[in-house]
Amino acid sequence: MRLYKKAAAVLLAAAMAVSMMTACGGSNGGGNPENPDSKPGVTDPEKPGDGKDDNKGDDKKDDTALPDLDKEDGISIDVQSSKAYRYLQWLNGKSYSMTTSTTVAGSAGKLVTFSAVSNGKTYSKVIEDGMDSSDVTGMAMLNTGKYTYQMYPKVKIAFKSENKSSSSSGSATKSDAVLNVKKGSKTYNGKTYYAEEVTAIVSEGDKKTTQVMTYCLNEQDMPEYVFTKTDGGVAITQISDLKTDIDQKLFEVPSDYEIYITVVGKDGKTSYVAHENGAPLTQEEFEELTKKLSSIQ
Repeated sequence: MRLYKKAAAVLLAAAMAVSMMTACGGSNGGGNPENPDSKPGVTDPEKPGDGKDDNKGDDKKDDTALPDLDKEDGISIDVQSSKAYRYLQWLNGKSYSMTTSTTVAGSAGKLVTFSAVSNGKTYSKVIEDGMDSSDVTGMAMLNTGKYTYQMYPKVKIAFKSENKSSSSSGSATKSDAVLNVKKGSKTYNGKTYYAEEVTAIVSEGDKKTTQVMTYCLNEQDMPEYVFTKTDGGVAITQISDLKTDIDQKLFEVPSDYEIYITVVGKDGKTSYVAHENGAPLTQEEFEELTKKLSSIQ
């Protein structure tokens, strides 16, 4: 079941990457109340990109005049005047989808996922998995808030588990507090970006960690790359194809899927696979399930 475990880890990482897009965004939706689907632009003074922020125009200069965040300390700014914060605040509370491409610095592998968020629910699907030889391309994870479904579209199978957190949010990752924000510049792939380094206390279930993320913003003041420091190195996530018009059917398990659960024995150590209603699989059903899962490895 190595593939099963890798799929869970990969899809969880993808879901976390998307949830981190709104982790620092606060609870306000932002944007234009008369046009909730509007995007940040120069015509709305409440959105990024209007040139009326509190950075006093420093970021409007050539980005090379700002401190290089890879070489020196950035310039501390207030969270409320942060362009990344303002963008994430606008995004928070909206239904949206995006494509993310993640690599780890020094690694040739790449993970491409499609992810969507709506009303506290999250959906992530692996588009391309080049991380190692065990390919989980096509597999998906749906988090409805109360339950998480790990889905295998090729064989129309889903594994259902109940989320332990008491929170009704579909995201298990959230920011408890932004410690500081520093602006500067960052050069990547030959292009110099206006960048903001955000340090925050992040919760993943009951675990709290200090997370450092550097947002590289494009000319529309929208994040194009996010650099996240991890134990395994720096994860580089490219964001593209952001849309606010998404199919709500993404947040439902298709009716033709077989849904299974894992039941833990009374001793807390043993477990077995069962149908969604709790009925244990027969030996024949278990062998058939194993055969289907083996066919996609």
